[in-house]
Amino acid sequence: MPPGNKSLFEQLTGKTDKLVPYGPANVMLLEDFNIPVMQKVAALEFAKNDIVVCSYPKSGTTWTQAIISMIMHAKDTEPIDVSQSKLDEWLYIEMNAPACKGKRPVEAARDAAPPRLLRTHLSWELLPQSVTTNSPRIVFVHRNLKDVIVSMYHMYCTFPNLASAHPANSAAEFAELFMQDKVHHAPYFHTFKSVWEHRNDPNVHHLSYESLREDPRSEIKRLADFLDKPLTSQQAEQIAHHTDFDNMRQNENLNSSAMTVTDKTTGETKFEFMRKGEVRGWRKHLSEEYGQKIDDWIQQEARNYGLDASLFR
Repeated sequence: MPPGNKSLFEQLTGKTDKLVPYGPANVMLLEDFNIPVMQKVAALEFAKNDIVVCSYPKSGTTWTQAIISMIMHAKDTEPIDVSQSKLDEWLYIEMNAPACKGKRPVEAARDAAPPRLLRTHLSWELLPQSVTTNSPRIVFVHRNLKDVIVSMYHMYCTFPNLASAHPANSAAEFAELFMQDKVHHAPYFHTFKSVWEHRNDPNVHHLSYESLREDPRSEIKRLADFLDKPLTSQQAEQIAHHTDFDNMRQNENLNSSAMTVTDKTTGETKFEFMRKGEVRGWRKHLSEEYGQKIDDWIQQEARNYGLDASLFR
């Protein structure tokens, strides 16, 4: 069966892939998982009332999607009905897999009437031109960079197609690849800055993973206001409860349970899409000395890109 006809899970577990530079900034994309649909992505027409979650991988994308789904399904002052919110409402536009009734997500997005719920890890210049002309609502989420690296390592080194493109036997080895721009969607700082530069645009909302963990109710209300779906304090509290990490893991609608990988011999879980969700959990996987090495790299790269290094710590 051709790769394009395989399910997402089969693609992630049954074949290899490799990174190739793409676009004017040579952003690293996966040759099979991304490249075949990129022309269709470029031609996609965003609508003004579309919602697009923009993030680097493992920065809180799934969490943000779950929150937005609940916000959009909220009704006046009624209690939140968690059963109405599902992650499969979202279309991952640069994914080359028939995830939507035989269609690739970008094809499903093209054929669907707005408003649509869309997600992407692409840098700004690789998004459709309509991101500028039609001004969809962009929710940009970012996270402590060392936590991103560790979380990416755990996911990208589990699946054969991702592991083949990221040969690393430890979080430290993966961090080396990351700092050499040899990972998916690298260079990180280019991808980040390309969206960060638009943070003050009226159609862009910036969300920090750490702020969302620290004060979820306030951040959820702020996000709801941006989406023109104001919530009561009680509704914000309910959404914060339903999207608490442990509660999301128990909710099949909000957890990518199909992405759980189990060792067929031992029955041991090798990977869960929703793993820990900790703030600064990197310390359990990288030494303080190695953490300092990454900090030094962050300092240098942030300076090179004209960014504040504190954004990434």
